[in-house]
Parts: sequence; structure tokens; C-alpha cells
Amino acid sequence: MSSKRSISSQGSHFDKDLDGQLESRPEALKGNELLEYVNINRRQLNDNGDSLCIGAGYGDKSEDGSTTCRLDLFSTELIKAKKASHLSNSKEKAKGEILKTYSLDTLKNIAELGCISGKAYKHLQISENEQFFDDNKYEITCSLEDQFGNGYLKNSAERVGGENSHWKHRAVWRFIEMIAIEEVAKSNK
Repeated sequence: MSSKRSISSQGSHFDKDLDGQLESRPEALKGNELLEYVNINRRQLNDNGDSLCIGAGYGDKSEDGSTTCRLDLFSTELIKAKKASHLSNSKEKAKGEILKTYSLDTLKNIAELGCISGKAYKHLQISENEQFFDDNKYEITCSLEDQFGNGYLKNSAERVGGENSHWKHRAVWRFIEMIAIEEVAKSNK
């Protein structure tokens, strides 16, 4: 019989044997509970992804009796929770402005030809787009990184020459194109 100590915080907990083995909780955390659990416990677990995964309820017993992380399930749920959190925290002001600015026909042209074609006629000026980005940084960053992965903007800026390369302008165009593609897909249903 192994002795256990419980690591808990704000209602979330998992059991850890004194020899360091994690035991999975019976139900897996989802949504805000999962995000809260990860934020609270990542330092305590030294950013050990397997421990976070198992502690959040995404562990499976292997044939040898040890508990292993089901990374596929854990990462899928974590991504879904982060997306939902971003959407709920964002008032989608920038998206609303884009949808008010362009008709569905114009959005179809943007989806097909891209902003570089000039179809996003209200978003051609670099300085205005950079200001639009600054005014809506959180929403645009979250949307692009939810779609294209963490570090997307940083990598994009580096790829095109850094801070002085008008990467914010390009990010706004990418954001508009993403909205156009989504709206066209919705209209085709």
C-alpha cells in the first residue's frame, strides 16, 4: 500500500504517491477547469507536461501498471479550452468592424484573391492597418494564433525582417482573409 499526498488548488487535485507516481483522477477536466488547473499547477510540477496531463485526468494505465499521459486527448481538450477562453474574453470588436465594412460579395473576393489584390479596399494603408492592429492587438493575436499556432506573429515578423517590416499590416490582412474565409464558408451552408 503506497502512501499518497494530494496536491490541490481551488477544487482541482490529483494524488501523487510519495515515490512520485501520479494517479489519474476518475474524470478528466475540461474547459475553464482545465485551464485553471494547468495555470495553478504548472510551476508546482516544474512545467512537467506528463504530470499536468495525468493530474488533469488524461492518464491511462499501461500494461506494466504505470500511468501514462494520453497527450492526444489532453492537448485536444487544452486547445479547445484555450480557444473558448479567447473567444469569451474577446468582444470581437475587430471582427465586427470588418464585417460591417465589407459585403459578403467583397468577402468572397477577399477569400479568393487575398487582401493583396486590393479587394480589402478600406485596409490598404500600412499605417492605418498598423494602428488597427495596435487597437485590436489581443483579438487579432488570439485569432491568428488559435488558427495558425502559438508564436505565429513572432515567427511571421522574424520571417519578413523584424520590427520594421510592417508585419502588423500583414497580420491585419491575414486576419481579414481568415474572417472572409469563415464567412464565405458559413454562407455556403
